[in-house]
Amino acid sequence: MRPQVLQLPLAEPLLEAVAVELCRRLPGAACGDLTAALVLLPSARACRTLGQLLFERTGLPAVLLPRILTPAQLATEAATALGLLPPLAPPAAANRALILAHELVARDWLSGPPETAPGLARELVRAFDEIRRHRLADLLLAPDRVEAALARLGVRDAEVRAVETELRSLVDAWQAYRARVPRDDVDTQVLLADRLESPAAAAGTWPPPGVRWALAAGFTRLDPVTAAPLRAALAAASESLVIVGSDDDPLTRRLVATWDPRDRRGGPLAPARRAAVLLGIAADTFGADRGATPAVDGGSSVAVHDAPPAPALRERLAELDAALPPLPAPGPGAALACLACGNAEHEAAVIADLVVRRLHERDGTTARVAVAVPDRRLAARVSARLRDAGLDVDNTHGEPLSAQPAGLLLRFALRAALTGLRGEAVLELLTHPYVELPAPGGNHGLWTLRLERLLRSDEAFQGGHESLLLRAREHDEAARAVLRRATDGMEAFVAAIGDALAPLLATGARGTAAWADHLAALRRSWEFLAPEYPPGPAADRADVIAATRLLDSLAADAALLPPVTAAAFAADLGRALSGTLAPPHRDPGLGLLVTGHLEARLERFDLLVVGGLADGTLPRRPARPAFLGRRVREALGLPGRRDSLDADAELFLRLLHVAPRVVLTWSGEDDRGPVLPSPLVDRLLLVHGLAPGEAAVSAEAPAVWRPQASTTANVAAVAAQRAFLAEPQPTVLLAPARPVERLNWSALRRWRECPYRFLLERRFALRRDEDVQREFGRRDYGSRVHEALRLFLQPGGTGYAALAAGEADAARREFERTAAVAFAADARAQPDRVLWREAYLATAEPVVGLELERFAMWRPAGFEIPFELTLARLLAWLRGELEALGGDAASLLATLPATLPPEAADIVLDGRIDRVDTAVADTTRVAVLDFKTGDLHARRDVERGEELQVTLYAAAVAARAVAVPGIDGPVALGDRIVEGAYYALAGGKSGVGPRSDLPDLDGPGRVLLLDGAARLVRLACEAAAPTGPFPLIPRAQGGERLSRLPCDHCDWRGVCRLEEADLPPPARRRIETLVNQREDAW
Repeated sequence: MRPQVLQLPLAEPLLEAVAVELCRRLPGAACGDLTAALVLLPSARACRTLGQLLFERTGLPAVLLPRILTPAQLATEAATALGLLPPLAPPAAANRALILAHELVARDWLSGPPETAPGLARELVRAFDEIRRHRLADLLLAPDRVEAALARLGVRDAEVRAVETELRSLVDAWQAYRARVPRDDVDTQVLLADRLESPAAAAGTWPPPGVRWALAAGFTRLDPVTAAPLRAALAAASESLVIVGSDDDPLTRRLVATWDPRDRRGGPLAPARRAAVLLGIAADTFGADRGATPAVDGGSSVAVHDAPPAPALRERLAELDAALPPLPAPGPGAALACLACGNAEHEAAVIADLVVRRLHERDGTTARVAVAVPDRRLAARVSARLRDAGLDVDNTHGEPLSAQPAGLLLRFALRAALTGLRGEAVLELLTHPYVELPAPGGNHGLWTLRLERLLRSDEAFQGGHESLLLRAREHDEAARAVLRRATDGMEAFVAAIGDALAPLLATGARGTAAWADHLAALRRSWEFLAPEYPPGPAADRADVIAATRLLDSLAADAALLPPVTAAAFAADLGRALSGTLAPPHRDPGLGLLVTGHLEARLERFDLLVVGGLADGTLPRRPARPAFLGRRVREALGLPGRRDSLDADAELFLRLLHVAPRVVLTWSGEDDRGPVLPSPLVDRLLLVHGLAPGEAAVSAEAPAVWRPQASTTANVAAVAAQRAFLAEPQPTVLLAPARPVERLNWSALRRWRECPYRFLLERRFALRRDEDVQREFGRRDYGSRVHEALRLFLQPGGTGYAALAAGEADAARREFERTAAVAFAADARAQPDRVLWREAYLATAEPVVGLELERFAMWRPAGFEIPFELTLARLLAWLRGELEALGGDAASLLATLPATLPPEAADIVLDGRIDRVDTAVADTTRVAVLDFKTGDLHARRDVERGEELQVTLYAAAVAARAVAVPGIDGPVALGDRIVEGAYYALAGGKSGVGPRSDLPDLDGPGRVLLLDGAARLVRLACEAAAPTGPFPLIPRAQGGERLSRLPCDHCDWRGVCRLEEADLPPPARRRIETLVNQREDAW
């Protein structure tokens, strides 16, 4: 028995019409019994919505709902009843392409590299499913039917060879697929369709009797196999009805008229009518209207009438305007409004303004408001705007599992194992919010921070777990040396990291391993890394549940996958995580919905904002299929590009009537440049007599909404925020701070670059000095270089004697011997230290040559010499020097205080001079040198007072604050400082050897020393000021162009709120780049 047809105008809400029909036709509806009906809808969301509508419509405290099913649910029910389910579960749909990809690589089927296999396998599986669902497997997938297929396709002679090659490739891939997957879910669907359409189907156990009334509604995308169970269920019911959309309303009729009336197969009404034919409706039911004779096989061939040419579009619209009521202009505030926006951010602000204004209306607390957008990025923008306005949002757009915490945990764990526990990968894993390792004292975060500092203090670290363990032991040795108590905390923490990743490391060390072994190892590592978020189907978080289901699905199909390496497993799992969409944590009970276009199609709202209607989104640009091109599809009746465009057009028309008020928005540009509105929007504006660029459809500047402060909460927070934005920059210090007692050049440089950072670290002591970290830092490359040079040049040593005698070969041999001694520790277990030694040995030739020249005038007197210079002593020496010079020195003397302020009176300047030389001819003449294992700064930085490290050393010598070790104790150096130099050891652009930046200090160059010393005094007095002020990067805020900002490696970058300050353009660009850049990596 064929179903009846109800042609319902698209302007009528579909699900409400279904509820009305059910309540009208079922005798038990009055008492709440609707069980005699079967309702078939295209989506689970529509099923839930219909159930809620039926409950509300009956007005009863309890309702027995009808069976409301999707096609997939109905097919599973039918296959179960008929015993068609296989004894063993077939592979999951998402895993079939993965299985085929490995089979294609194993069979050497690919013509390109193996990396193309996953994408090609997805296209092949899609083609196999489409062919079988349209009952073309016997023609296209049988190896002996290629010639028959070519004959049916009617291929032109020029294309025969290409089409034949494609068909044979398809058959070969199908045989490879069948070798690994003998049966899948599509096979069950095909078997079900065959059973239901066989002559003996009427005597079967399905469909079950007792269905008084069956109804199908909302279908536009159906294939013959999927439609078979639906058609059988409708035919078995006492009465059945199929609801199909029609254009019996003024707006829809005008829009439908914009399609060519001679095109019998196209237009927005055609998809639903073709689906109705597949559900059992007679092909001639729809008369001569558009879509009147769709083929039962759902073909998409386009037929054009042989009738005379149709009237032009404007003539057709003029004829309808004369016969139909006029349409209201789609301006702001209308029932249907169109708003053109500037860009995506502007569009999100416009949408948020529309939503907030609707919720502020009298019935806003009970209004159902939805925003339908096509992509996750725009959904995230809109959701962020609405949350800024203080609204809770139910964002139904799923995120790839690879971007959610559980997926990131799996990716980070695999990456750490694949890289052999390299520094960046380990820290990336340890800082994951789910990870909590058994750390000493139970503080995982604290030990992670300590490990990060350990790794960042040694930029050459490139080792694996064993190397990291040795680093940890060195750290613990340094801790024992400083704290005077036994501790192995860092080693225990690193060992815990190794234990957590041991299953993955062991599996990876085997080379290739079975998929089951890889998955079991990953699951064990997950359980160890995140004990509070273990894998399991009953987890509290949606991402954990989704990741667990993915691993379970892969484990169930692991036997169908070949053994792979750890790298291949990680790549396959990464693609699986990226292809799995999972909803983030959300509250589905909220009335404010941000969803997709398709999800909103059959819903009912009080306000619907349809956003993102730029060209390419609705209708979507159909992806060109990798197999079976347009001509083949038209010949075989397979869905093509026209089917997708027609279905999207029907979706657009339905969205126009989903709510009493609908607003359409689109952006005028995207990341790549200007974009046009959707062609469907163009059609809508055309029937209204408008153009996309007219002022009538341009969105005005939206209001920016913020949550209103409550009288009981947030008042203090809002007041503090306003006070911060209004307070002058910089402000004086109001809280007590620690006085300044000791300073070195690093601290003074930090004060000069950013006093606010100096305040937090030094004056508030928020980052205490870590003696353990400093002790460990002495073991890095620079410290090893210093030690090697000390051994080579120490007075009384072999190297010193060889250089003094001018014996280059002997000096070079001693240079190499001392290098071996300095770099010997742990060189075998730490490969990077072997590289350190080789890099140092590469400087042997230039260092020995330069030292031979230098020994003619200078001899080393000491290395690593500490000093303490009080600020008062420095000021007294400086004033004495300037007063003795008189004349030109008077202006510099005027910049100095006569006496130190009380807060600076007790300051001590300290440091450690890398090397002190005395002149051969006169030992009272002294030179100071500072070793640099990196590139040197520019010489002009010393001349301008930007770099004052050697200046401080030279001033300490001149002020008689430096003594060198002697046999009977420290021996004071003479005060005749004549040279300050930086000794480069890295090569590169700085070269190798000393560079005198403070030459001739007992002559004309002494003015440079005195000017630098005066700068040191002024900086120390400013840093000790009790109340500041403490501005943020004052030089950059003053418009000075700096080569770098101190913010690059600042722990307080999120505290100072610098990005909110009003900065000059150069500094603003640097800050924006810094905020958006990735953190430094190894």
